[in-house]
Amino acid sequence: MKIKRFINKIDDFYRQKAVEFPEMEVAELESVFNIISIGFLFGYPIVPMYISLELIKDIDSRSIESTINKATLSTHPLSYLFSTFDVG
Repeated sequence: MKIKRFINKIDDFYRQKAVEFPEMEVAELESVFNIISIGFLFGYPIVPMYISLELIKDIDSRSIESTINKATLSTHPLSYLFSTFDVG
């Protein structure tokens, strides 16, 4: 019985992690979309301006705010890494 409880705990742990990782990937994809669409504001003109202006209407204010916060951390990649993962 102890082995079965141990295996169930391991199973629960990995089931929770299976949900957390895709959420983190979605956040990263939103960040990439924001950089592509409003990159000209940060000095990264990836797409032409008229395409960027068309994409701006699809961005919500929360994601713009998170992109601006990530832009301040872009010069310190380790600080972004430590803010993403639960370290310490």
